Amino acid sequence: TLDWRVVEHSEARPPLPKLRLSSNKKDPPAEQPPHFAKFSGRPSALPVLQLRVEQQRSLHWMLAQEAEDAPPFEEVEVAEGVLPALRWRLEARARCPHVVRGGVLADEVGYGKTVITIALIDATPRIPRPPPPPLRRDGFIPVKATLVLAPSHLLKQWPREVQKFSGGALKCATIATMADINKLTI
Repeated sequence: TLDWRVVEHSEARPPLPKLRLSSNKKDPPAEQPPHFAKFSGRPSALPVLQLRVEQQRSLHWMLAQEAEDAPPFEEVEVAEGVLPALRWRLEARARCPHVVRGGVLADEVGYGKTVITIALIDATPRIPRPPPPPLRRDGFIPVKATLVLAPSHLLKQWPREVQKFSGGALKCATIATMADINKLTI
């Protein structure tokens, strides 16, 4: 959408609103992910580890960010032109909504960002898909996998955490080198 207006120009500008950091402290907690509980096939040697309430609130927020009906992100471009002799200012604004899934989970160190992310993967509905069609022109192949990018010093932590919390229900492949990529197939 495009909006515009002509207003009286003055050098004084209204103050900007104060920056407000959002919080999920009042969000309802999400349910425990399906494999963060006992299930048939869970090795008895792996204890059931569940999310804490504050982690469940973060999971609730993350699931809302990934939902099909998530509100779009609105890109806004603003421009203005001034005619000082007439003391006029033209203000124009263009807005374009974009569907953007995801977000930034910026909880404190030690809060459990890794386990919350594993919980998101586990809690995301998996709709059976038909076998992939022949390779598309753009080269993309639809897969049910989730790509997690992590610093190299955390690459060994992720498979252990996935195993520990999901009870082996989720599989994890670590790709640290080109040789690791060459060993895999779609």
